[in-house]
Amino acid sequence: MSVQKAIFSPLQIHQKFATSHIGQMLRVGWQWLYTRLWLALFLLAIPALWPFVQEGLPRSLDGGLHLLRLGVLDDLIRHGSLYPRWAPSLMLGYGYPVFNFYAPSTYYLTELLHLLGFSFYFSFMVTFALLILLAGFGMWLLALESFGPDQKWAALVAATAYLYAPYLLTNVYIRGALAETGAQALLPWIFWSVARLLRDRQPGRYCLPVALSLGGLALTHNITLLFLPPILLMYIGLQWWQGQRNLWTIGWAGLSLASAMGISAFFWLPLILERHYLADTAYEIATTVWLPGSVWTWGNFLDRGFTFTHTFARPIRLGLVQLGLAIAGFLAARRRDLGWLFWGMAALLISLMMTSWALPLWLSNDVLPVAQFAWRLLAILSLPLALLTGGLLLSFRSRWQSAVGGGILLLVIVLANLPRLSWMDVFAASSIDVGLPVFAQVEVDKGILEGGDGNPRSAYGA
Repeated sequence: MSVQKAIFSPLQIHQKFATSHIGQMLRVGWQWLYTRLWLALFLLAIPALWPFVQEGLPRSLDGGLHLLRLGVLDDLIRHGSLYPRWAPSLMLGYGYPVFNFYAPSTYYLTELLHLLGFSFYFSFMVTFALLILLAGFGMWLLALESFGPDQKWAALVAATAYLYAPYLLTNVYIRGALAETGAQALLPWIFWSVARLLRDRQPGRYCLPVALSLGGLALTHNITLLFLPPILLMYIGLQWWQGQRNLWTIGWAGLSLASAMGISAFFWLPLILERHYLADTAYEIATTVWLPGSVWTWGNFLDRGFTFTHTFARPIRLGLVQLGLAIAGFLAARRRDLGWLFWGMAALLISLMMTSWALPLWLSNDVLPVAQFAWRLLAILSLPLALLTGGLLLSFRSRWQSAVGGGILLLVIVLANLPRLSWMDVFAASSIDVGLPVFAQVEVDKGILEGGDGNPRSAYGA
Protein backbone atom coordinates (compact mmCIF):
# COMPACT_ATOMS: atom_id res chain seq x y z
CA MET A 1 0.00 0.00 0.00
CA SER A 2 2.81 2.37 0.77
CA VAL A 3 4.25 1.79 -2.73
CA GLN A 4 0.87 2.50 -4.33
CA LYS A 5 0.50 5.63 -2.25
CA ALA A 6 3.96 6.74 -3.32
CA ILE A 7 3.00 6.19 -6.95
CA PHE A 8 -0.52 7.55 -6.98
CA SER A 9 -0.27 10.31 -4.42
CA PRO A 10 1.23 12.84 -6.89
CA LEU A 11 -1.55 12.03 -9.38
CA GLN A 12 -4.20 12.37 -6.70
CA ILE A 13 -2.66 15.65 -5.57
CA HIS A 14 -2.69 16.93 -9.17
CA GLN A 15 -6.34 15.92 -9.60
CA LYS A 16 -7.34 17.60 -6.38
CA PHE A 17 -5.42 20.75 -7.30
CA ALA A 18 -6.96 20.83 -10.77
CA THR A 19 -10.47 20.71 -9.28
CA SER A 20 -9.69 23.17 -6.53
CA HIS A 21 -10.65 26.83 -6.62
CA ILE A 22 -7.04 27.93 -7.20
CA GLY A 23 -6.58 25.39 -9.99
CA GLN A 24 -9.73 26.56 -11.72
CA MET A 25 -8.61 30.18 -11.44
CA LEU A 26 -5.24 29.35 -12.98
CA ARG A 27 -6.91 27.44 -15.80
CA VAL A 28 -9.25 30.35 -16.50
CA GLY A 29 -6.31 32.76 -16.37
CA TRP A 30 -4.30 30.65 -18.78
CA GLN A 31 -7.24 30.49 -21.17
CA TRP A 32 -7.66 34.27 -20.95
CA LEU A 33 -3.98 34.80 -21.74
CA TYR A 34 -4.05 32.29 -24.59
CA THR A 35 -6.96 33.98 -26.31
CA ARG A 36 -5.08 37.29 -26.03
CA LEU A 37 -1.64 36.01 -26.90
CA TRP A 38 -1.27 38.85 -29.40
CA LEU A 39 -0.64 41.16 -26.43
CA ALA A 40 2.78 39.53 -26.12
CA LEU A 41 3.82 41.34 -29.31
CA PHE A 42 4.09 44.57 -27.34
CA LEU A 43 6.67 42.97 -25.04
CA LEU A 44 8.44 41.14 -27.85
CA ALA A 45 8.84 44.39 -29.78
CA ILE A 46 10.75 46.08 -26.95
CA PRO A 47 14.19 44.62 -27.83
CA ALA A 48 13.67 45.58 -31.49
CA LEU A 49 12.92 49.17 -30.46
CA TRP A 50 15.47 49.38 -27.65
CA PRO A 51 18.24 50.97 -29.78
CA PHE A 52 16.02 54.06 -30.05
CA VAL A 53 15.91 54.21 -26.25
CA GLN A 54 19.50 53.25 -25.53
CA GLU A 55 21.33 54.89 -28.42
CA GLY A 56 18.93 57.41 -29.96
CA LEU A 57 18.12 58.08 -33.60
CA PRO A 58 20.95 56.63 -35.71
CA ARG A 59 22.58 58.51 -38.56
CA SER A 60 21.23 56.11 -41.16
CA LEU A 61 21.86 56.32 -44.89
CA ASP A 62 18.68 58.25 -45.72
CA GLY A 63 17.34 59.19 -42.30
CA GLY A 64 18.77 62.70 -42.39
CA LEU A 65 17.33 63.31 -45.86
CA HIS A 66 13.85 62.24 -44.75
CA LEU A 67 14.08 64.49 -41.70
CA LEU A 68 14.92 67.42 -43.94
CA ARG A 69 12.04 66.61 -46.27
CA LEU A 70 9.77 66.53 -43.24
CA GLY A 71 10.95 70.01 -42.39
CA VAL A 72 10.09 71.17 -45.91
CA LEU A 73 6.66 69.51 -45.77
CA ASP A 74 5.95 71.04 -42.38
CA ASP A 75 6.87 74.50 -43.66
CA LEU A 76 4.61 74.14 -46.72
CA ILE A 77 1.68 72.85 -44.65
CA ARG A 78 2.00 75.70 -42.15
CA HIS A 79 1.87 78.12 -45.10
CA GLY A 80 -1.41 76.63 -46.30
CA SER A 81 -0.29 74.06 -48.88
CA LEU A 82 -1.81 70.90 -47.38
CA TYR A 83 -0.78 68.61 -50.24
CA PRO A 84 2.20 70.17 -52.01
CA ARG A 85 3.45 68.57 -55.19
CA TRP A 86 6.25 71.04 -55.80
CA ALA A 87 8.90 72.00 -53.25
CA PRO A 88 9.99 75.45 -54.48
CA SER A 89 12.84 75.91 -52.02
CA LEU A 90 14.72 72.74 -52.94
CA MET A 91 17.42 72.12 -55.54
CA LEU A 92 19.11 75.33 -54.41
CA GLY A 93 15.89 77.29 -54.90
CA TYR A 94 15.02 75.99 -58.36
CA GLY A 95 12.52 73.58 -56.82
CA TYR A 96 11.57 70.05 -57.78
CA PRO A 97 8.46 67.85 -57.45
CA VAL A 98 9.68 65.47 -54.76
CA PHE A 99 6.19 65.03 -53.27
CA ASN A 100 4.74 64.39 -56.72
CA PHE A 101 6.88 61.29 -57.25
CA TYR A 102 7.78 60.10 -53.74
CA ALA A 103 4.82 58.42 -51.99
CA PRO A 104 3.95 60.70 -49.05
CA SER A 105 1.89 58.74 -46.51
CA THR A 106 4.66 58.06 -43.97
CA TYR A 107 5.73 61.70 -44.17
CA TYR A 108 2.20 62.73 -43.27
CA LEU A 109 2.05 60.27 -40.39
CA THR A 110 5.28 61.73 -39.00
CA GLU A 111 4.06 65.27 -39.62
CA LEU A 112 0.85 64.49 -37.71
CA LEU A 113 2.91 63.43 -34.71
CA HIS A 114 4.92 66.63 -35.04
CA LEU A 115 1.76 68.74 -35.13
CA LEU A 116 0.61 66.95 -31.97
CA GLY A 117 3.66 68.30 -30.17
CA PHE A 118 6.53 65.89 -30.79
CA SER A 119 9.81 67.19 -32.15
CA PHE A 120 10.91 66.01 -35.59
CA TYR A 121 13.45 63.80 -33.82
CA PHE A 122 10.90 61.95 -31.68
CA SER A 123 8.20 61.99 -34.38
CA PHE A 124 10.59 60.12 -36.65
CA MET A 125 11.34 57.45 -34.05
CA VAL A 126 7.72 57.06 -32.95
CA THR A 127 6.66 56.58 -36.58
CA PHE A 128 9.17 53.76 -36.99
CA ALA A 129 7.94 52.18 -33.73
CA LEU A 130 4.32 52.33 -34.84
CA LEU A 131 5.16 50.80 -38.21
CA ILE A 132 7.10 47.94 -36.60
CA LEU A 133 4.10 47.16 -34.38
CA LEU A 134 1.73 47.43 -37.33
CA ALA A 135 3.86 44.91 -39.22
CA GLY A 136 3.80 42.46 -36.32
CA PHE A 137 0.04 42.62 -35.76
CA GLY A 138 -0.63 42.30 -39.49
CA MET A 139 1.45 39.13 -39.64
CA TRP A 140 -0.40 37.81 -36.57
CA LEU A 141 -3.70 38.05 -38.45
CA LEU A 142 -2.28 36.61 -41.66
CA ALA A 143 -0.72 33.69 -39.78
CA LEU A 144 -4.00 32.88 -38.01
CA GLU A 145 -5.73 33.00 -41.38
CA SER A 146 -3.14 30.59 -42.82
CA PHE A 147 -2.71 28.26 -39.83
CA GLY A 148 -6.19 28.27 -38.27
CA PRO A 149 -7.62 30.14 -35.26
CA ASP A 150 -6.31 27.58 -32.74
CA GLN A 151 -2.65 27.97 -33.81
CA LYS A 152 -1.97 31.07 -31.75
CA TRP A 153 1.56 30.12 -30.72
CA ALA A 154 2.49 29.48 -34.34
CA ALA A 155 0.97 32.84 -35.27
CA LEU A 156 2.97 34.55 -32.52
CA VAL A 157 6.20 32.99 -33.78
CA ALA A 158 5.44 34.08 -37.36
CA ALA A 159 4.57 37.62 -36.23
CA THR A 160 7.78 37.88 -34.22
CA ALA A 161 9.84 36.49 -37.10
CA TYR A 162 8.39 39.22 -39.31
CA LEU A 163 8.87 41.91 -36.69
CA TYR A 164 12.55 40.88 -36.41
CA ALA A 165 13.09 40.27 -40.14
CA PRO A 166 16.63 41.57 -40.82
CA TYR A 167 15.51 43.63 -43.79
CA LEU A 168 12.76 45.34 -41.80
CA LEU A 169 15.19 46.35 -39.06
CA THR A 170 17.79 47.30 -41.67
CA ASN A 171 15.24 49.66 -43.19
CA VAL A 172 14.61 51.17 -39.77
CA TYR A 173 18.12 51.57 -38.40
CA ILE A 174 20.62 51.29 -41.26
CA ARG A 175 18.80 52.78 -44.23
CA GLY A 176 16.32 55.02 -42.43
CA ALA A 177 13.87 53.99 -45.17
CA LEU A 178 10.67 55.38 -43.72
CA ALA A 179 8.46 54.63 -46.74
CA GLU A 180 9.74 51.08 -47.28
CA THR A 181 9.23 50.28 -43.61
CA GLY A 182 5.66 51.47 -44.04
CA ALA A 183 5.27 49.20 -47.06
CA GLN A 184 6.47 46.18 -45.10
CA ALA A 185 4.00 47.05 -42.36
CA LEU A 186 1.11 47.06 -44.84
CA LEU A 187 1.95 43.88 -46.78
CA PRO A 188 0.54 41.33 -44.29
CA TRP A 189 -2.62 43.40 -43.93
CA ILE A 190 -3.10 43.28 -47.71
CA PHE A 191 -2.80 39.49 -47.90
CA TRP A 192 -4.94 38.95 -44.81
CA SER A 193 -7.78 41.18 -46.01
CA VAL A 194 -7.68 39.62 -49.50
CA ALA A 195 -7.90 36.12 -47.99
CA ARG A 196 -10.85 37.11 -45.80
CA LEU A 197 -12.66 38.76 -48.70
CA LEU A 198 -12.32 35.71 -50.94
CA ARG A 199 -13.14 33.06 -48.31
CA ASP A 200 -15.67 34.69 -45.99
CA ARG A 201 -19.40 34.11 -46.50
CA GLN A 202 -19.89 37.89 -46.35
CA PRO A 203 -17.06 39.18 -48.54
CA GLY A 204 -18.40 42.72 -48.62
CA ARG A 205 -17.21 43.25 -45.04
CA TYR A 206 -13.59 43.07 -46.23
CA CYS A 207 -13.88 45.30 -49.27
CA LEU A 208 -12.85 48.37 -47.26
CA PRO A 209 -9.83 46.72 -45.56
CA VAL A 210 -8.52 45.56 -48.95
CA ALA A 211 -9.03 49.00 -50.48
CA LEU A 212 -7.40 50.84 -47.57
CA SER A 213 -4.40 48.54 -47.22
CA LEU A 214 -3.67 48.25 -50.95
CA GLY A 215 -4.44 51.90 -51.60
CA GLY A 216 -2.29 52.75 -48.61
CA LEU A 217 0.62 50.86 -50.16
CA ALA A 218 0.26 52.94 -53.32
CA LEU A 219 0.58 56.04 -51.15
CA THR A 220 3.49 54.62 -49.15
CA HIS A 221 6.11 53.07 -51.44
CA ASN A 222 5.98 52.99 -55.23
CA ILE A 223 8.65 50.32 -55.64
CA THR A 224 7.06 47.74 -53.35
CA LEU A 225 3.80 48.31 -55.20
CA LEU A 226 5.67 47.68 -58.45
CA PHE A 227 6.77 44.23 -57.22
CA LEU A 228 3.45 43.18 -55.69
CA PRO A 229 1.00 42.47 -58.59
CA PRO A 230 2.36 39.07 -59.75
CA ILE A 231 2.33 37.45 -56.31
CA LEU A 232 -0.91 39.17 -55.26
CA LEU A 233 -2.79 38.09 -58.39
CA MET A 234 -1.64 34.49 -57.92
CA TYR A 235 -2.69 34.68 -54.27
CA ILE A 236 -6.13 36.00 -55.27
CA GLY A 237 -6.57 33.11 -57.70
CA LEU A 238 -5.52 30.59 -55.06
CA GLN A 239 -7.82 31.98 -52.38
CA TRP A 240 -10.74 32.08 -54.81
CA TRP A 241 -10.10 28.46 -55.80
CA GLN A 242 -9.96 27.35 -52.16
CA GLY A 243 -12.93 29.50 -51.14
CA GLN A 244 -16.34 30.21 -52.61
CA ARG A 245 -15.43 29.83 -56.31
CA ASN A 246 -18.21 32.08 -57.53
CA LEU A 247 -18.36 35.18 -59.68
CA TRP A 248 -19.96 37.14 -56.83
CA THR A 249 -16.72 36.87 -54.83
CA ILE A 250 -14.63 37.86 -57.83
CA GLY A 251 -16.87 40.88 -58.23
CA TRP A 252 -16.14 41.98 -54.68
CA ALA A 253 -12.42 41.49 -55.29
CA GLY A 254 -12.61 43.61 -58.44
CA LEU A 255 -14.51 46.32 -56.59
CA SER A 256 -11.90 46.32 -53.82
CA LEU A 257 -9.01 46.65 -56.27
CA ALA A 258 -10.81 49.41 -58.15
CA SER A 259 -11.48 51.20 -54.86
CA ALA A 260 -7.80 50.94 -53.91
CA MET A 261 -6.86 52.50 -57.24
CA GLY A 262 -9.49 55.19 -56.83
CA ILE A 263 -8.54 56.36 -53.35
CA SER A 264 -4.85 56.60 -54.33
CA ALA A 265 -5.34 57.98 -57.85
CA PHE A 266 -4.60 61.52 -56.73
CA PHE A 267 -0.99 60.37 -56.29
CA TRP A 268 -0.28 57.66 -58.87
CA LEU A 269 -2.13 59.21 -61.80
CA PRO A 270 -0.05 62.43 -61.92
CA LEU A 271 3.06 60.31 -61.28
CA ILE A 272 2.40 58.25 -64.42
CA LEU A 273 1.29 61.14 -66.58
CA GLU A 274 4.24 63.36 -65.65
CA ARG A 275 6.98 60.76 -65.32
CA HIS A 276 8.36 61.64 -68.76
CA TYR A 277 9.30 65.12 -67.52
CA LEU A 278 11.97 63.64 -65.24
CA ALA A 279 15.59 63.29 -66.23
CA ASP A 280 16.94 59.80 -66.96
CA THR A 281 20.13 60.29 -64.97
CA ALA A 282 19.08 58.21 -61.95
CA TYR A 283 17.71 55.51 -64.26
CA GLU A 284 20.99 55.31 -66.15
CA ILE A 285 22.96 55.02 -62.92
CA ALA A 286 20.63 52.23 -61.79
CA THR A 287 21.15 50.15 -64.92
CA THR A 288 24.93 50.61 -65.09
CA VAL A 289 25.97 50.69 -61.42
CA TRP A 290 23.32 50.01 -58.81
CA LEU A 291 21.54 46.97 -60.23
CA PRO A 292 24.66 45.06 -61.31
CA GLY A 293 26.18 45.66 -57.89
CA SER A 294 23.09 44.66 -55.92
CA VAL A 295 22.46 41.08 -57.06
CA TRP A 296 23.15 38.02 -54.93
CA THR A 297 25.83 35.42 -55.52
CA TRP A 298 26.68 32.28 -53.54
CA GLY A 299 29.25 34.30 -51.68
CA ASN A 300 27.19 37.31 -50.60
CA PHE A 301 23.51 36.33 -50.18
CA LEU A 302 23.71 35.05 -46.60
CA ASP A 303 24.95 36.42 -43.28
CA ARG A 304 26.51 33.22 -41.94
CA GLY A 305 26.64 34.18 -38.28
CA PHE A 306 24.06 33.13 -35.70
CA THR A 307 23.48 36.80 -34.94
CA PHE A 308 22.65 38.97 -37.93
CA THR A 309 25.12 41.83 -38.39
CA HIS A 310 23.41 45.08 -39.33
CA THR A 311 25.92 47.10 -41.36
CA PHE A 312 26.14 49.46 -44.30
CA ALA A 313 27.57 46.63 -46.44
CA ARG A 314 25.83 45.81 -49.72
CA PRO A 315 24.08 43.81 -51.00
CA ILE A 316 21.72 43.36 -48.06
CA ARG A 317 21.62 39.70 -47.08
CA LEU A 318 19.38 37.07 -45.57
CA GLY A 319 19.96 36.00 -41.99
CA LEU A 320 21.17 32.44 -41.34
CA VAL A 321 18.58 31.89 -38.61
CA GLN A 322 15.89 33.59 -40.69
CA LEU A 323 16.49 31.28 -43.64
CA GLY A 324 17.10 28.15 -41.57
CA LEU A 325 13.92 28.48 -39.52
CA ALA A 326 11.84 29.18 -42.64
CA ILE A 327 13.11 26.06 -44.42
CA ALA A 328 12.66 23.96 -41.27
CA GLY A 329 9.15 25.33 -40.80
CA PHE A 330 8.16 24.58 -44.37
CA LEU A 331 9.23 20.95 -43.91
CA ALA A 332 8.09 20.44 -40.32
CA ALA A 333 4.55 21.61 -40.95
CA ARG A 334 3.88 18.43 -42.96
CA ARG A 335 1.46 20.34 -45.14
CA ARG A 336 1.15 19.72 -48.85
CA ASP A 337 -1.87 21.86 -49.58
CA LEU A 338 -1.77 24.51 -52.28
CA GLY A 339 -1.78 27.37 -49.79
CA TRP A 340 1.36 26.16 -48.04
CA LEU A 341 3.15 25.27 -51.28
CA PHE A 342 2.30 28.73 -52.60
CA TRP A 343 4.27 30.44 -49.85
CA GLY A 344 7.22 28.09 -50.29
CA MET A 345 7.33 28.62 -54.05
CA ALA A 346 6.88 32.38 -53.62
CA ALA A 347 9.89 32.51 -51.29
CA LEU A 348 12.00 30.49 -53.72
CA LEU A 349 11.08 32.48 -56.84
CA ILE A 350 11.51 35.86 -55.16
CA SER A 351 14.93 34.75 -53.90
CA LEU A 352 15.98 33.68 -57.39
CA MET A 353 14.94 37.08 -58.75
CA MET A 354 17.66 38.66 -56.60
CA THR A 355 20.49 36.50 -57.93
CA SER A 356 22.98 37.32 -60.65
CA TRP A 357 21.18 34.81 -62.89
CA ALA A 358 18.20 37.17 -63.03
CA LEU A 359 20.21 40.30 -63.85
CA PRO A 360 19.50 40.06 -67.63
CA LEU A 361 15.78 40.09 -66.80
CA TRP A 362 16.18 43.22 -64.68
CA LEU A 363 17.98 44.99 -67.50
CA SER A 364 15.74 43.79 -70.33
CA ASN A 365 12.96 46.31 -69.73
CA ASP A 366 12.31 49.88 -68.61
CA VAL A 367 10.19 49.02 -65.55
CA LEU A 368 12.27 46.90 -63.16
CA PRO A 369 15.31 49.25 -63.12
CA VAL A 370 13.07 51.79 -61.38
CA ALA A 371 13.65 49.68 -58.26
CA GLN A 372 17.40 50.55 -58.40
CA PHE A 373 18.47 47.56 -56.26
CA ALA A 374 17.55 43.88 -56.65
CA TRP A 375 17.67 43.30 -52.89
CA ARG A 376 14.61 45.52 -52.49
CA LEU A 377 12.62 42.35 -53.16
CA LEU A 378 13.51 41.46 -49.57
CA ALA A 379 10.57 43.65 -48.56
CA ILE A 380 8.25 41.00 -50.01
CA LEU A 381 10.45 37.94 -49.37
CA SER A 382 10.47 38.65 -45.62
CA LEU A 383 6.74 37.91 -45.47
CA PRO A 384 6.68 34.27 -46.67
CA LEU A 385 9.86 33.49 -44.72
CA ALA A 386 8.23 34.67 -41.50
CA LEU A 387 5.04 32.77 -42.24
CA LEU A 388 6.96 29.57 -42.98
CA THR A 389 8.82 29.94 -39.67
CA GLY A 390 5.51 29.59 -37.84
CA GLY A 391 5.11 26.19 -39.48
CA LEU A 392 7.58 24.74 -36.98
CA LEU A 393 4.76 24.53 -34.42
CA LEU A 394 1.94 23.26 -36.61
CA SER A 395 2.64 19.58 -35.93
CA PHE A 396 2.54 20.03 -32.13
CA ARG A 397 -0.57 18.45 -30.64
CA SER A 398 -0.98 20.17 -27.29
CA ARG A 399 -0.96 23.79 -26.21
CA TRP A 400 1.77 23.09 -23.68
CA GLN A 401 4.03 21.66 -26.36
CA SER A 402 3.30 24.68 -28.54
CA ALA A 403 3.96 27.02 -25.62
CA VAL A 404 7.34 25.47 -24.80
CA GLY A 405 8.40 25.17 -28.43
CA GLY A 406 7.11 28.65 -29.17
CA GLY A 407 8.99 30.13 -26.23
CA ILE A 408 12.26 28.59 -27.43
CA LEU A 409 11.70 29.81 -31.00
CA LEU A 410 10.85 33.32 -29.82
CA LEU A 411 14.07 33.46 -27.82
CA VAL A 412 16.12 32.26 -30.80
CA ILE A 413 14.48 34.75 -33.19
CA VAL A 414 15.00 37.71 -30.89
CA LEU A 415 18.59 36.86 -29.96
CA ALA A 416 19.59 36.13 -33.55
CA ASN A 417 18.12 39.27 -35.11
CA LEU A 418 18.38 41.80 -32.29
CA PRO A 419 19.86 45.03 -33.73
CA ARG A 420 23.24 45.70 -32.14
CA LEU A 421 24.04 49.26 -33.11
CA SER A 422 26.43 50.68 -30.52
CA TRP A 423 28.90 51.28 -33.38
CA MET A 424 26.60 53.76 -35.14
CA ASP A 425 26.70 57.51 -34.78
CA VAL A 426 23.44 59.10 -33.67
CA PHE A 427 21.68 62.42 -34.07
CA ALA A 428 21.59 64.67 -31.02
CA ALA A 429 17.97 65.29 -30.08
CA SER A 430 18.68 68.90 -29.19
CA SER A 431 20.54 69.78 -32.38
CA ILE A 432 18.31 68.49 -35.19
CA ASP A 433 18.31 71.21 -37.84
CA VAL A 434 15.87 70.85 -40.73
CA GLY A 435 16.46 74.29 -42.15
CA LEU A 436 16.83 74.96 -45.86
CA PRO A 437 20.57 75.77 -45.72
CA VAL A 438 21.23 72.34 -44.26
CA PHE A 439 19.09 70.73 -46.95
CA ALA A 440 21.01 72.57 -49.68
CA GLN A 441 24.29 71.21 -48.34
CA VAL A 442 22.86 67.68 -48.18
CA GLU A 443 21.67 67.98 -51.79
CA VAL A 444 25.19 68.85 -52.87
CA ASP A 445 26.81 66.13 -50.74
CA LYS A 446 24.46 63.40 -52.02
CA GLY A 447 24.83 64.40 -55.65
CA ILE A 448 21.15 65.10 -56.04
CA LEU A 449 21.91 67.97 -58.36
CA GLU A 450 23.66 65.56 -60.70
CA GLY A 451 21.13 62.73 -60.70
CA GLY A 452 18.53 62.81 -57.97
CA ASP A 453 15.02 61.42 -57.97
CA GLY A 454 12.51 64.01 -59.11
CA ASN A 455 14.85 66.25 -61.06
CA PRO A 456 13.28 67.73 -64.24
CA ARG A 457 14.80 67.21 -67.67
CA SER A 458 15.05 70.99 -68.02
CA ALA A 459 17.71 71.00 -65.28
CA TYR A 460 20.03 69.22 -67.73
CA GLY A 461 19.08 71.09 -70.85
CA ALA A 462 16.98 68.19 -72.18
